[in-house]
Amino acid sequence: LEDENVEDISEGLRKVVEMVITTYGGIEATELIDFTHEEEPWEKTKINSEIKIDLIKDYFNKVYNI
Repeated sequence: LEDENVEDISEGLRKVVEMVITTYGGIEATELIDFTHEEEPWEKTKINSEIKIDLIKDYFNKVYNI
């Protein structure tokens, strides 16, 4: 992450961003859409509705054993 347009971020956040870019950076947008739409928060939300933040938090806490 060497971009003069990016403000200083914590080392932990930098690592997360780099991991996301490394893992998902080469995937086409349509594939990413399909991938995310198979996840629980999306499946539990009505079409065209906002996904509730608690649903997202619960899902990622479960997935990453936080």
